[in-house]
Amino acid sequence: MRGREGEGERGGEGEGEKGRKICSNNGRNLLLICCIWVIIVKTALQTTIDKIYLKMLDINLICEFSRQNCVAICAFLVPINLIFTLNTIVLVFLMRPFSQIRLAAAFANLFALTLFLHILTWWTIGIFTSVSVILIGLGTTCLIINFIAIIYPSLGKIPAISRFTLRFRGS
Repeated sequence: MRGREGEGERGGEGEGEKGRKICSNNGRNLLLICCIWVIIVKTALQTTIDKIYLKMLDINLICEFSRQNCVAICAFLVPINLIFTLNTIVLVFLMRPFSQIRLAAAFANLFALTLFLHILTWWTIGIFTSVSVILIGLGTTCLIINFIAIIYPSLGKIPAISRFTLRFRGS
């Protein structure tokens, strides 16, 4: 009887091992199926996303958007150019650290270049107006001021500017 009981116990262990093997095989199969589905879904989504990005990055659509919303774009870009360039000038006169001046000038240059690109959309279709020339002049002036602030970090150490800064600070 004992032998049979032992055999039964061993037999039970053998079935448990088979059960584990079946489960591990099912786990591998399930993992393989999941990987295949991920690849299929990724491929399908990638082609869809590529089509969307190609439509979004179509230069004609971007230029058309720029021309359709010209008043709103200019109403935003003109004051923001002036504000950020004035911010750069104030930081130079207050002799702030060069990292702050460079950051302010970089943002101001970003908006000035955006204004240039906006005007360029009009020039590509052959529309040259006095407004576009004035806006190019504004953008050029802002770019020059900001590049000077970046190139000459010791601008605040010029005696005339330093005297003005000291008077401005009230010292």
